Amino acid sequence: MSRSAAPMLERALREAAERAGCPITVPESRATSWASATFTGERHMLTLAGTASPALDAWLDALPEAEWKLCGQLVADLCVLARHRTGDELHVDIEVLTVEEGSLYPALYRMEAKGWIKAEWGQSDKRRRAKFYSLTRAGRRQLESERELWKRTAFAIGEILEKA
Repeated sequence: MSRSAAPMLERALREAAERAGCPITVPESRATSWASATFTGERHMLTLAGTASPALDAWLDALPEAEWKLCGQLVADLCVLARHRTGDELHVDIEVLTVEEGSLYPALYRMEAKGWIKAEWGQSDKRRRAKFYSLTRAGRRQLESERELWKRTAFAIGEILEKA
């Protein structure tokens, strides 16, 4: 696996929050590598901290739908797990799934052919021509379908392990 996406992800989150007028810090971040037969990537668990404000709340509400451009990585999923307020400080736990671009191309071509993703050419962080992918509405529906299938599968496995 190549270098970790964590520093790029943290920087992208901080920069996006700054642009939205609600600066944040990332006091806690850990990444766990994963691999399947098709993909490799990382699961990121981050805690974001910032001054509680309507701007921060709006930014957090929009976070799961935002498009993230990380060089060599695709942000496959981003979930806001919890928000904890202490006085004026807001701490937010998020989970992000990144996938290495190099492990993706065959799958991306299949998903694009099915209409689940769209591709656009743009400029990378290194000012090179790059292709950026985003989910379509059909892709979001498929993702939700796959999540539900995964939940049922994980539940069934848990039931089997409980009885073992």
